Amino acid sequence: MVTLHNMTDANKWVSFGGSYSGALSGWLRMFYPETVAGAVATSGPVQAELNFYQYLEVAGASLATTKNGQQCVDALQNATLILGTMLADKALWPMVEKMFNVSSSIQNQDDVALVADTLVGNFAECVQYNRDNIFPFTIDDLCDVMVNASLGSPLERYAAVNDDFNFDLPIDANFSAQVEEMRGTSWNSSAVDEGMRQWIYQTCTEFGYYQTTDSAKQPFGDLITLASQLKTCSEVYGLSPDSVNSAVIATNKHYGGRVNIPRNATNIVFPNGSIDPWHALGVLESTGSLVAVFINGTAHCANMYPPSPKDLPGLVKARAIITATIQEWL
Repeated sequence: MVTLHNMTDANKWVSFGGSYSGALSGWLRMFYPETVAGAVATSGPVQAELNFYQYLEVAGASLATTKNGQQCVDALQNATLILGTMLADKALWPMVEKMFNVSSSIQNQDDVALVADTLVGNFAECVQYNRDNIFPFTIDDLCDVMVNASLGSPLERYAAVNDDFNFDLPIDANFSAQVEEMRGTSWNSSAVDEGMRQWIYQTCTEFGYYQTTDSAKQPFGDLITLASQLKTCSEVYGLSPDSVNSAVIATNKHYGGRVNIPRNATNIVFPNGSIDPWHALGVLESTGSLVAVFINGTAHCANMYPPSPKDLPGLVKARAIITATIQEWL
């Protein structure tokens, strides 16, 4: 076992992390600089954000960079607008259930928000992990479906995306059942076993990060509100919206967010990708030995994946910058 004492005696160490652990890596160097010579904080969302509406703004902008560009975004916006109209009419809920392979009957607005969140998630996940050499689909693949008129109307294409990219898995629209699952504390609970109960609790008590459609500058409709996202915090953990908001404010006060990083912080690299929605909460400007590396065309944690012949020139250059910077620290 390597102890912090051993780490500071004769060796120089560098911490690495991606996504949430990217933020942790940066904070390790900021607050315990004696333990590591430097840190790489890849795609680290160092800014806690209650209403993270920027996520879907970036996701929409990323879809606009595909070969089908604005045509794809327009079709998506058209589809979500029609879907929103249908979900506003209870008489049309059975039609939505059939079209989008919903396994349980939609009963209330909580279920409506859950369906919308799942459908938007098909796009959000693909954007976040675009061309990571692991995720099986790309945003070009999504947009190929959304602009394919032979599949029918934009709404029918939206349903086709769900069939193709959700691997024909049914959508569970039962919010109450999800809450009951999340309340379970046994390791036999999938929510605990997969870490979801723990992570959602952390968002409710520290970070927020709730990806809503509360901005008009995105093409995903308006059904995923902050109120709908916060309901899990109250139903599962008994936490009020005010307490969640206070927790987010406290987190930024403690860590400094992305604009009030401790003045004595040194030797941190902050790589972020332009396609990745999480870059909206990351450090994008260099200051002193805090090096921001913004990589055009890449998504979440791209620089941490194994190199590929298909890597964009900007990604190759970013890895070189990170390597050279670490060498300077050592």
